[in-house]
Amino acid sequence: MALAGSSGACYRSSSTIPTAVALDRAYTRHMLVIFPTAPSTARVRVAGGTVGSAQNPHDLFNWDHPAGALAGAHQHRTGGGAYNAAKYTALPTNTWVSLGVTCDGTTMRAYLDGTLNATAAAGGFAAGNAVEVQMLAGLIAGGGIDGSSQFAEGAVAEFAVWNAVLSADEMRALGQRFRAPRVRPQSLQFYAPAIRTLVDARGGRTLSRVAGTDAVVPHPAVR
Repeated sequence: MALAGSSGACYRSSSTIPTAVALDRAYTRHMLVIFPTAPSTARVRVAGGTVGSAQNPHDLFNWDHPAGALAGAHQHRTGGGAYNAAKYTALPTNTWVSLGVTCDGTTMRAYLDGTLNATAAAGGFAAGNAVEVQMLAGLIAGGGIDGSSQFAEGAVAEFAVWNAVLSADEMRALGQRFRAPRVRPQSLQFYAPAIRTLVDARGGRTLSRVAGTDAVVPHPAVR
């Protein structure tokens, strides 16, 4: 799914993700992305992720973010202004890359093209916030966390969520373009190809366009 910056599209799920997925439990996220520019601190531009009610907490793959520690990082917000972030050491431009993160409730491990790239602490949730991520499976593609006024530029595909910590070998398989439904399928909770179809192919949830327009572009073959 191509995104065109200020006039791009942002998609959200029309219903909640399974209650088995929450930020205080084991999970894995993965997606394929391509962006034309390196991460910057210009504004919030999110490749994809999940958000709880009132945006709090959330779990995002940030490309751009005004805070340098969150630009080009996987952000795990715990409530209020508190967050943890695993910042990628480098994110290539103009080429499709695999972004993945696992969390066991204590540590996040961020993977780039299937290779461990960064680690960070996780946890420390504000009271009542740990389960709010169950409210919305949103920001599948291309928005700021308000979902309407800030848009990513580039393209995204293959967004998936598991309620388990995938192994290093499984993350490597994703980095080598194995389709998410072939990797630990019994734990896969959400899968959106984000190309030619806007439906969660695992749970049947419809993804709704919040704003803007989009286009379909090819991504590397998955198998």
